Amino acid sequence: MASTEDESVLVDEVDAQPPHKIDENMWKNREHLEEIIFLLDRPHWPNTLQQQSKLGDVELAPIFEEMKVKFENTLKLLEYFQSKNADNVFNTVMSYMPQDFRGTLIRQQRERSERTKQAEIDALVKSGVSIRDRYALLWKQQMERWLV
Repeated sequence: MASTEDESVLVDEVDAQPPHKIDENMWKNREHLEEIIFLLDRPHWPNTLQQQSKLGDVELAPIFEEMKVKFENTLKLLEYFQSKNADNVFNTVMSYMPQDFRGTLIRQQRERSERTKQAEIDALVKSGVSIRDRYALLWKQQMERWLV
């Protein structure tokens, strides 16, 4: 049985069904990458690990830093892939729309909507919420995009 709230959340996550939508899977991967990066940051190491600078003859800090850089690069690549994929889908849909004022209105509405969604995320981050809460909002926004 888990002893803390964080451990309970982790147990619930492991027991849950895996995402069956590729998009949901990508968002979950991004969330997990950010959590790993957060934990690899030295101030977030357990106290005993921060105090113990060596494990045998191996320095842990450079190893963790190298791992952190790799995870950050993977996160950037995944974010880029999702962004390009969303743009490609939108442009494909727009290619079937009349190329007059209606297409321009749809583009403007999308840009306004994305700015509003980003402002909502920025406000949430500024309030100091967890990575998990931020990704819950991102996933909710993604579901709203599909309904529009």
